[in-house]
Amino acid sequence: MNQTLIVTPGEKDSIGLEVTLKALSKISELNLHQNKSFIFFSDKNTLDSHLKKLNFSNLDIKDCSALSTDLSSGLHWINSSASSFSWFKESVDFCASNNAQAALITGPLRKSSFQESGAVGHTDYLRHKFSEPCFMTFFGDTYNSLLLSDHLSIDKVSGLDFNKLLDQALKVLSKVKKEKKIALIGLNPHAGENGLIGSIDEKVHKKFVAKHKDILDGPLPADSFFSIKSYKKYSFLIANYHDQALIPFKLIHGFDGAQASLGLPFVRTSVDHGTGSDLYLRNVADPKSMLRAIDLAVELLNSN
Repeated sequence: MNQTLIVTPGEKDSIGLEVTLKALSKISELNLHQNKSFIFFSDKNTLDSHLKKLNFSNLDIKDCSALSTDLSSGLHWINSSASSFSWFKESVDFCASNNAQAALITGPLRKSSFQESGAVGHTDYLRHKFSEPCFMTFFGDTYNSLLLSDHLSIDKVSGLDFNKLLDQALKVLSKVKKEKKIALIGLNPHAGENGLIGSIDEKVHKKFVAKHKDILDGPLPADSFFSIKSYKKYSFLIANYHDQALIPFKLIHGFDGAQASLGLPFVRTSVDHGTGSDLYLRNVADPKSMLRAIDLAVELLNSN
């Protein structure tokens, strides 16, 4: 039976559909769609304009009326004028019911698109819907990073229950292939300087690492960790908050990285970039992250 890989391109005025079509074109060109059914959403006018602008008029795309795990190998398109957020919600429900066969790959959505759901982004929506620990985890050739918190204002980070989050993070990472140990980055500058700069690194992080020293090192100072490339020693690093992990990740990987929401009952991956609306239909968007997100989805689906 085919694997079903659903791509929600994200905002309709974003680079999402462009990078989706470029990625699917490369997959088709290299004949990598054997035993895989790719399904993406778009309205007809938007798809036609992209195919013409991107010169993909010969791309073999089959129409389908609804999400299904019974489609033939190749590329399939659902003609839908619904909102981009609706595509995401529909795909989430489908993948949750078909988690052994289907995976979801998401393009970029603005945080404002989630307002009526009360969530702040894809991961927050998924975490609340399934009431399970769910962590943004970024995968790249140089290093992989799990975030203990994601889109949270910095003034709220120190109030988190780090013992609970760290315990949940280790359980989630236990299901992912690792060849080396995991590094925990300190919350405060210099990992707290033995309690001189904040207390969390000394009272929480250090004690947690001591209980898991066979698989975990830390807390390690964030500045030197990246500047002397300590990440090369580890399969994963655990960061406390969004920018602590993502500034170095994006500097190092650019658009050649992808994100997975680990802890869900199904596989969901994502590009590691935003909407890029200023590049809409200019045929300059780089599809590397979408290709990486698709590859990561297949890898995680195969490991289930």
